[in-house]
Amino acid sequence: MGNGLSYFTDVLPHSPGLSTTLYYNGSIMGRLVGNMGGGILAQIIFLLIDPMGDKGSFKS
Repeated sequence: MGNGLSYFTDVLPHSPGLSTTLYYNGSIMGRLVGNMGGGILAQIIFLLIDPMGDKGSFKS
């Protein structure tokens, strides 16, 4: 947390509240986009591995 927050406070030295808000909201958006991207990628990989749509059923 220290490196990114230090960068934003260096860029906006006269607005510590704004720099903290930008850093925090940016980290939330990054986590949101990353988690959604991981979920979409997992779904795509699942569909590529199981193209028949068996939904993981056991085959004898």
